Amino acid sequence: MPVLSVVEDGALKGYVPIDRNWEGFSPEDYQKACESVQTAIEKEEYVQSGLKLNLNGYQRVSSHFFPSSDDLSLTISGGKMRFSTACLKKFEDVEYVELLINTVNNCIAIRPCESDNPNAIHWGRLKEDKWIVNSMSCRGLAKVIFSLMSWEDDGKYRFKGEFRSNGSDKLLLFELDEPVVSKTVEQVIVPEKDDEEQIVVQETVRVYPPSWGAGFGTPIVSITRGHLLSQQHYSGDWDVLRPAKVIEEMNALSSETLAELMKEAETTMEGWDLGYDRADDADE
Repeated sequence: MPVLSVVEDGALKGYVPIDRNWEGFSPEDYQKACESVQTAIEKEEYVQSGLKLNLNGYQRVSSHFFPSSDDLSLTISGGKMRFSTACLKKFEDVEYVELLINTVNNCIAIRPCESDNPNAIHWGRLKEDKWIVNSMSCRGLAKVIFSLMSWEDDGKYRFKGEFRSNGSDKLLLFELDEPVVSKTVEQVIVPEKDDEEQIVVQETVRVYPPSWGAGFGTPIVSITRGHLLSQQHYSGDWDVLRPAKVIEEMNALSSETLAELMKEAETTMEGWDLGYDRADDADE
């Protein structure tokens, strides 16, 4: 059974690992978990972070206007998720990753993990030296972020990724604030003559963030103030693989209690005879 845990320090401080299919925790639960390790000073810094230079009016042009095969992206649609091939190439030979969410800054982080990690995502595999991307279910993740961001559950949501590295530490970050949404809409073609029937055609349209209507990218101010990743080094590095600590008071069963129940169940099952003797049936 999944449990709520949070990274207490390092570059991913405040990020919560999430089981992509688990629907047992609400967005409010994840919010409390993320905020549980923030100090009052950090919360104040997040709200009041400013700039030394006045860059009002300047924008960073969105890479959505310049699509390429090297784009780092995460797509969620119909309860499934898929990463672009470029994401897998950035992590080189890593086949399993863990997904973490931070509801304070509305960001998803991806870090390498072992295959036996309870939250491990097998996002792709190497075949003849080429990466094959897997499409995976994500009912729990989709439910959380769609509720968190007040989105409709139809359409295809595409998030732009950003790769960060520090020595051997590697991360992928995906902002949730400004996705590009693709939707299928019906368009009625009115006939020129009265005796002709209307024609209904379906087409796929892209819906861009409303904020892009007044510009062509992200304001420099919001980029600088967006604390997607703590830049403070922990013990000389980012400590990206730092294990998350279970928040006992937010779980119905503590990790120790769950381990005891599992051990008790295994002990009980050791005495069970699950064999099926067909010879007995034949004699009856």
